[in-house]
Amino acid sequence: MIKMKKIKQIFQDHWEGFVKIYKPRIRKNVLREVNLNYS
Repeated sequence: MIKMKKIKQIFQDHWEGFVKIYKPRIRKNVLREVNLNYS
């Protein structure tokens, strides 16, 4: 549980960086899935 919390924190902290790198490849359905899983 703590490990997942830490992973979630890291993911949120670096989300903008991920978006900048992967935005050309990301589709709306993927973003929606990610939002459901990490929100």
